[in-house]
Amino acid sequence: MTEGTPVYVLAFAGDAYDKTLIAASEVRARGGLIILSPTSMTPRLPATSASSCLSCGPDGDLAPILAVLPFQLLGRELALLLGRDVDRPRNLAKSVTTE
Repeated sequence: MTEGTPVYVLAFAGDAYDKTLIAASEVRARGGLIILSPTSMTPRLPATSASSCLSCGPDGDLAPILAVLPFQLLGRELALLLGRDVDRPRNLAKSVTTE
């Protein structure tokens, strides 16, 4: 994480909401630019947590799945523009964490 790195954060109400906000605040503390995508059902969003906000569409049970699709396409297109192999992500084991 370097200063000025854009990080897209999808904030949905649910079990992981508080942890999502904590992770976003850690990125912000390291100088990252938070681009937040809340829904109308997202509870108590801190006003200073995001550099900018994008609406991710309608609420409902399928909202998280529908919101992720544009970001997956964006990631794929950026990887192709940078000449990266989209089928072989480097250091994947280092970036995926579990509880």
